[in-house]
Amino acid sequence: MKCRLVRSKQAAGQEDKLVALIPYSDNRLKPRRTKLYVFIAVFITLLACGLLIFFLMPREVQVSNNHIKKIDVHVNKTQGTVWIYMESEVNVTNWNFFPVTMGSMSLQVLYHETVVGKSLTTATDMVPIRAHKQVKVSVNTTFDDSKDLGYVAELCSNPIDWVHHLFLQLQITCSTSYLSHSENLTLTDYEYVDCGVVIPPVTIPPVTLGQPQLS
Repeated sequence: MKCRLVRSKQAAGQEDKLVALIPYSDNRLKPRRTKLYVFIAVFITLLACGLLIFFLMPREVQVSNNHIKKIDVHVNKTQGTVWIYMESEVNVTNWNFFPVTMGSMSLQVLYHETVVGKSLTTATDMVPIRAHKQVKVSVNTTFDDSKDLGYVAELCSNPIDWVHHLFLQLQITCSTSYLSHSENLTLTDYEYVDCGVVIPPVTIPPVTLGQPQLS
């Protein structure tokens, strides 16, 4: 009995040193899907980064002129001065997937490389995602002797149609900002403006001769 007791105590002390034999077909020996999980995690990360870059990558913001919509012409042929008031619509197109803040917009009109009018619009507006917004701009132009353009009054008073078509250059500058980035968009456009006005002829009333008196 004494030997059996000693052997049982020795066996109990060696339990931590025993090796378990598991069959090869046991599910616990099959590798876990670690590679699959890593692949899925990497794929989702790359997809998220790709989408983030796609939507946040800055795209072009375009400015286009919608041509002059209204013209008001005044000609003073005696003083050699022509005033032309013009209204136009400027389209600002946002191709980004985020809104763009539109700041000031300036318009400068030139005739034969001479500045004849300037205007500045400072109203701040927001251009939505992948949309466009129309901005109405107006400018007063003056053609007179101080700019060596006094002859324009003669052109605008000429009855020949093609003579009073002025070829004007429009320089449009629009300031925009998005994602902590500021940018000035410029556009140079050309327009033919008809400044023709009808100058009423001066009518001299006929002289009425009195009846001769008989003596």
